[in-house]
Amino acid sequence: QTLSSVDLNLDRTFFTCTSSQFPGAVSSAAAAFRTTSLSPAGCALILARIRRRIEAVGLPFGEMLMLFNAPGESELTAEQWLDVASAIPLGVSRAEMQQVFSKIDEEGAGKVTIAMMEAALARSSGVDCAAVPPWISHSVKLGLCGRIQEELQRRGAVPGRAGLARESDFRRVVMQTERYLTSEQLNSLVLLADKSSDGHVDVVEFAERFGGGAPGRPLR
Repeated sequence: QTLSSVDLNLDRTFFTCTSSQFPGAVSSAAAAFRTTSLSPAGCALILARIRRRIEAVGLPFGEMLMLFNAPGESELTAEQWLDVASAIPLGVSRAEMQQVFSKIDEEGAGKVTIAMMEAALARSSGVDCAAVPPWISHSVKLGLCGRIQEELQRRGAVPGRAGLARESDFRRVVMQTERYLTSEQLNSLVLLADKSSDGHVDVVEFAERFGGGAPGRPLR
């Protein structure tokens, strides 16, 4: 049986099954999303990360988006929305931006208004991604973030990208370190982590945000 855009357990899962695909693969990370879709909970975490970054610099979201559409236009195409992730350090990958766009563009029109994007961001809260999840807080107090960073450093950084790690390596290290985590808890940690536009996890930022100011040593 083929699942087509069917959301499952929206209140508890971060990803859902779907057979739909976003027009054009934008990266290897985007390819991983081709058979899954963000649930509202997953989308909310990504929007929370965007809002946290924007509020930190006092950047008006709507005005920022207008830099990427045609003069006088009030809408953004899918590709223009992805260009935002490439041009502005929002800590969100193009693959994640792709998923957010698909969730907001409920009719599949291939474009959304800037007002719709602003409303979606306004419903999120940067606080949602600023606190350590309670189910892993004890491990964090015992130095989990530092251990993750050290292990990823041992494995080696993405060539030419100090401080970044492959998402697959991040997942593997967390799974090996915290074997009790469920798949949903692991997914939530991945969604909480800031990323480069091409999908690499910002390990230093993750350790500083959730490790109580733990020193972030660049990955060499």
